[in-house]
Amino acid sequence: MAVACTQHGLAVHHVSYGSRPSRVPAALAVSLQSGAVVEFTGSQDRANMDAAANASACDFVPRKASVCGAPRGATAVGALGFANAAVELSEQLELIGVDVVTVVLPVGSGGTIAGLVAGCNYALGASSRARSSRSFGIEIVGVCVSRPPDELRDAINSIAVDCGAYANRGIPPPSTDNCGGALSMDAAPASGF
Repeated sequence: MAVACTQHGLAVHHVSYGSRPSRVPAALAVSLQSGAVVEFTGSQDRANMDAAANASACDFVPRKASVCGAPRGATAVGALGFANAAVELSEQLELIGVDVVTVVLPVGSGGTIAGLVAGCNYALGASSRARSSRSFGIEIVGVCVSRPPDELRDAINSIAVDCGAYANRGIPPPSTDNCGGALSMDAAPASGF
């Protein structure tokens, strides 16, 4: 996002939790190289990011700068693309005659997996196979890479439910307990990938 914004003459002020890492990850390096200003909250509590971003935005107002906050990716709106991807996946699987599939993905903030959960619930209820005797299922396996699974479950469920409501396509309220048979989340190994 920082690259796209700076290429169009927009200043980017990014707020992140924690402290600046000694080894800068690639995404952060790209943001910094594009000219983004990156501010760290100094706290490991991710909930502090919104308050810090709001305080930072208020600093621009006296300078008569236009401020537009960009929400984090783990929102219902951000999850809509993944809900549509799940619907498309189920349609493609039906077309080629595959009845059961497992999708494994890393889980950071939960937006991607929430969208897949919402989309799977819609797709499994809407597909012709759901109305036939053939069994069909999409198992979603999330590997938590940044937070403990128990910390993410409620957030993922909430984002999935809100994503279904935004989609306005008759997507039933999803549940992380029922996504075509199974949804499981495990913590990534301590050594990483």
